[in-house]
Amino acid sequence: MAEGMLRAFFSAIVFSRRLMTKPVGMKNEELFCNVIASGETTLPYPALRCILKNIEKTLGRTSEQKEEGKIIIDLDILLFGEKKFKLDDWSRDFNKVLLKEV
Repeated sequence: MAEGMLRAFFSAIVFSRRLMTKPVGMKNEELFCNVIASGETTLPYPALRCILKNIEKTLGRTSEQKEEGKIIIDLDILLFGEKKFKLDDWSRDFNKVLLKEV
């Protein structure tokens, strides 16, 4: 569902395959489904981030769930232009693999 919502905002978006991983540093033991998307936008960073947070909210993410370690959707920006974000995520093995696919 998230992929469809992202396609509605970004016509030239590509997705990696889905990769299931164990949570890192959380009590929750449910597997995460990880996907990397790559696309272009003319939006400024704050507007893009707002769109992603609204998609998360639409899909049911709440701050209470995050506090409980239940992450049903998490859309992050890792790279915007030349600026890297979420630097710890760049070192995660699954991200290294998926980044090569986009």
